[in-house]
Amino acid sequence: MPRPREPKDYEWCDNVPLDAELTNEPVPVLKAIAEGRIDTAVEEFSFKKCDKQAQEFVHCAEGKFFSLLFSCKTENRTMLDCTKKYRSEPFRDVFRRAYAKQYPHTVLEWKTP
Repeated sequence: MPRPREPKDYEWCDNVPLDAELTNEPVPVLKAIAEGRIDTAVEEFSFKKCDKQAQEFVHCAEGKFFSLLFSCKTENRTMLDCTKKYRSEPFRDVFRRAYAKQYPHTVLEWKTP
């Protein structure tokens, strides 16, 4: 049986069930190339989710060069907290599970959390 086509873009992560982030389902250990795809997808996802916070920071920072660190501290912290949340290990595990379901040949082993 032929192997499934490797994804060139991230259509596989469009339907990732993010409500499953705190489950005790096994987590796949993926091949290195698949982990790279997970990293990129998680990064893009966090940018999409935190777009509003990033826009607020950029709007605050416009025209402020020397006083940027002091004047936009709250907006910067909010943006960083948001991206940190969506780049956390539980979210990565959700993406790993979704990737492994679509491309099972990339799984090296399954581990229990």
